[in-house]
Formats: sequence, C-alpha cells, structure tokens
Amino acid sequence: MDRIPTEIKLAIVRMLIEDSPESAYVYATLSREWQALLEPTTFASLKLNQVRLCQAKGTLTPVRQAYVRRIHFTALLPDYDYHHRPDNESEKQRNNEAFSDAVASLMDLLGAWSSPHHGGIELQLSTACTIDLQTMRRGHGFELLNLRARQIRCISSYVTLNKGFYRQLPELPCISKFTCPPASVYQRRLVPQTCCQIASRFPHLRTIDWQLADGSHNSDFRLQLRSDFATGLLAFIPELVRHFTLGYSRGPGVERFFPDEDPQICLGSTRDPLSVALRNLSMQMETVTLQMTSIGSELLWDPELPPDQQGCWPRLREMGLNFDGRTPQGEELFDWDPSDLPDPDDHESDPPSAFTRVIPIPAQHRPYHLAFARAAGRMPRLRYFSALYGYRLAAMVDYTVRPRTAEFHYESSPVVDGLITQEVQEEWWNNAHAHLREGDKFRFHVVDTEEIVGFRHRAITGIAIDDPPERKTIKWTRVI
Repeated sequence: MDRIPTEIKLAIVRMLIEDSPESAYVYATLSREWQALLEPTTFASLKLNQVRLCQAKGTLTPVRQAYVRRIHFTALLPDYDYHHRPDNESEKQRNNEAFSDAVASLMDLLGAWSSPHHGGIELQLSTACTIDLQTMRRGHGFELLNLRARQIRCISSYVTLNKGFYRQLPELPCISKFTCPPASVYQRRLVPQTCCQIASRFPHLRTIDWQLADGSHNSDFRLQLRSDFATGLLAFIPELVRHFTLGYSRGPGVERFFPDEDPQICLGSTRDPLSVALRNLSMQMETVTLQMTSIGSELLWDPELPPDQQGCWPRLREMGLNFDGRTPQGEELFDWDPSDLPDPDDHESDPPSAFTRVIPIPAQHRPYHLAFARAAGRMPRLRYFSALYGYRLAAMVDYTVRPRTAEFHYESSPVVDGLITQEVQEEWWNNAHAHLREGDKFRFHVVDTEEIVGFRHRAITGIAIDDPPERKTIKWTRVI
C-alpha cells in the first residue's frame, strides 16, 4: 500500500463504502493508514440522539470534529400509548421538557468543540419516540402498530422549547445550514416559531430548509401557530441567511381525519401576517422556495402600502412558489369543473372533491398576477421565477431571464376570459425592463393546456379530426 498514490487509495476507499457506508467502520480497523483514509468519510455525517451524545463526547476528538459536515439529530421523546386521542397537557409538557433538554445537550456539545469549521456544518433536526425507532429497526414497519391511532395522536401534536429557553442556548458559529425534514406519521411536529428561535443561535447561518406542518385540526391553534411563525421569522432569522426553503403544508391525513375544518386561516384582516413576514424576509435572500398550504398576493405586493414603500429584492436570483387553490382568507381560486359536479337530483352522490376545482376564477387570480409582475420589476438580479398553484397545480406562471431575452409563460386548464388582462400584460412588459437593455426582446406567451392535452389525446387515440382545436393563446414579442 505504501507505493500506491494517495489519490488511488482514496478512490479505493470511495468504491468500498459507496454501497455500504457502515462498512467504513470495519475497514478503519485494518490499520492506522486505513483509519486515516476513512475517518474523513466516517465522521463527515453523524446521526445522533441523546444516547449517542454521550458516546460522541469521547469519540469526537478535535481532529475528528474538523471532519464533520452534517449532523442529523433526533430528539427522543417519551413513549406513548396507542389510544385514539391527541396528547394531553401533561404529555405535551413532558415532550417539551425532553425536547428542550435534548437540544440543549446537542448545542452544549457543539459549543465545546475546539476545531473551526470554515465550510460550516449542516444541522438536521427531527423528533421521534424510542418505541417507534425500535419497531422500525425490527423491520415490522407499521403492521405492529395501530397506524390510525398514531396519525390522530401525532397530526395534532406539536413540540416546542420551554418558554424563553432558547436564550439559554449557546451560539454556534459552526452551523451554516439548518434543515428540518418532513415529519412522518409517527413523529411530533415542530412548532414553527421554535425553529426560528433555534436558528437565532446560529449567527453564521446561510441556508434554511424547513419542511414543517400547517396541520393542526384545531382552527384556533392553527391560527396561533401561523401568527407566531410570522413573528418568529421577523424576530429571529439571522441576517446572513441567503437561501430559504420552506414547506408549510397540511401534511398527510389532516383532511382525511378532520374534514370539517374551517378553511379560513387569516381572520379579521385583508393581509395574511405570514405572507407579509415571508415577503419581508425574502428581501434579504438570493433564493427562495415556498411550498405552502396558502399564500396571499401580499407575499409580493402589499395592498396596504403605496408603491414607494413596497421595497425591493436586491439579491434575489430565483424564486419558486407552490401553493393550494385557496387564499388565506378562505376564498377559492378555482371553481369546479362542471363535468365533475354530481347530478343535483342524485341525493346519494358524494360531494365534489377539491381536486376537481380547476377552472380559474379571474377576480381571485388577478391580484396574484399583478403582484408577480410588479415585484419582478423590483428584483434586478432575478433570473427565474415560477408559481405553481391549485389543488392539481392547475395553473403555472414561469418567468425566465436569459442574455438579451426575457420570457413570460402562463398555462392553465382552461384559460378563461378576463384572466390575463391587458393590464397584466402591460405590467409584465413595463417591469421586464428591469432585466433588459436596449435592443433586448421580451416574449409573452399564454397557453390553454386543456385544449392542447385534449388535442393530443384525440391524436393518440386515432380519432379522426378535421382541424386542430382553437387554442386560447396570447403570444407577442416586443423589443426594448
């Protein structure tokens, strides 16, 4: 081995552990040379919980600390029974105590590290109960447990830090990325503001990727979570964060088990506080991706502010939005397809599903289209903007800036009259000037996907047609 170049040795190491990372521990015991080659890979990614933290204190020497690039920490919570009910107040308090202690233990460990991390560490935070982890490791999956009981308990169970506890946590300059993976059916959800409070202890944080749950079936609690989240985003997110990804959707099982929930999540105001908070936060970002249950048009254009106070996005290069077909005020953006409505004389038929709402309602869409266009003109570095929305992603806005060209593309099924008005077209034309110079081109294209898909279907099935259908399209190009 002494005569083999280091580059080839490293290539051998990567091949050995590519399919089985766990085998790195075995190969590291062969010799000190193998240990030196494998430890940078072995300690690059750690999976920790409260139990493993004790082991890590003795194992993670200063040299090994420098290898760490990613930590997935699972805060272990007390075990529970399988009764069909949410956590009671006593259980919630026990969960919060355990979660607070777990986060404090992790951050105390990282705060004691002596090695600097110039590239930064990604911290991934989640929760679980010991019995869940043991059951899954045994390979029996969900067959041994009452899945419905677990869903009902966990869907509406949220975990948070004890009040004011975040102030006791040490600052960790080594954390550059903070992620929260989506909670499964056997995991408690994290209170969104708690994520913000933890993030405030990472002064060099650059990237946030949170997949959280807007999933409580208690309407008052859901409103409180959303309001507190808005406050937390503005109060706690470090100024150096430049990349923000947020999933804040209903999550699996909510509509199934709690179908009668009030759709309104913004009471007593024409503005959604969370959309406004996300708007203000996005102004410090380079990239933004939002997958939400509901977003208001005030995310990009605040109707209560005059144009000279709307602000700008000086760094933003990419923005992607994905949201349902309902405003925060509970108003539907899409109407039902008439062909999917039940016969009014058939009293035994099921009511239509929200997923059959695919017909855009122009009056509800227009504020979004105007907001998209007006905000784009205040994003001088923008290269790509997209918005997918509707229960079946029934509408799509796509704006791309390339050298010497900018292009707006809209699709829906169908494109109804009054949807893309002349005012919307002129707003896009006027605001595209922020990304183009004299002689550059701006292309505007609207496509009715329903008619295109229908035409393709008829062509594939071989049904004879005389002429392609009339497409409700708008297509024009202008030169600056």
